[in-house]
Amino acid sequence: MRKRFAELAIGLGLIGFAIMVLPGLALLFAYLALVLGSLSFLRAGLRPASLSARSVATAIFLTSAMVWPLAKPMDLDTPQTEAAVDSRVIGVIQAVHDAQVNYVVENGYFDSLECLLQASCIPGTPYPPRYLSADVLRSTQTTGYRYQLIAGPRAHPRAGAPVSPTATTSYAMVATPLADDKASRSFCGDATGHIYFRQDGNAPLVEGGRCVDRERQVR
Repeated sequence: MRKRFAELAIGLGLIGFAIMVLPGLALLFAYLALVLGSLSFLRAGLRPASLSARSVATAIFLTSAMVWPLAKPMDLDTPQTEAAVDSRVIGVIQAVHDAQVNYVVENGYFDSLECLLQASCIPGTPYPPRYLSADVLRSTQTTGYRYQLIAGPRAHPRAGAPVSPTATTSYAMVATPLADDKASRSFCGDATGHIYFRQDGNAPLVEGGRCVDRERQVR
């Protein structure tokens, strides 16, 4: 039985090396080779007299262990599908909208990204709460999109109430592809909570802090 495990592990290990150009399959075969190599190694260890079996099992275990770390990074670096990228971009716009909703409930107006990130924008409030996670902005660096928050009309402060200098009555969050790739879509989300897209990838039109291109709605 241990010979079968060893032979199977050898085959899977070699296949793993041969198909390194296909990271997902290489990772799968490397994993199976690692498991079977371990089993053959343990079974051989139960019979000390079988020196050749232990030697083969050890070689297979080390070979599969070498394939695993080589295949794993390649699998992680596999390019994302267009649908996955779109989902991440939409997630960023939605996160900004959720932060703006909480902000307007607390302060009565919308504001810039810096203010949502806990910047001291309102006079007399040196330590404001954080409405938007910094992880959201960090994630924008890996989506291949340019993001811009476009402010609407200036918000007028209530009598005697301190107000942020960047307070607005509306906003629009726009995402456009960094690459000149007309196959990628562009997106626009505003205070209505709806997110729209343009199939041609051009920058969506915005007027008064509201998305103008509303023919194609994501949500």
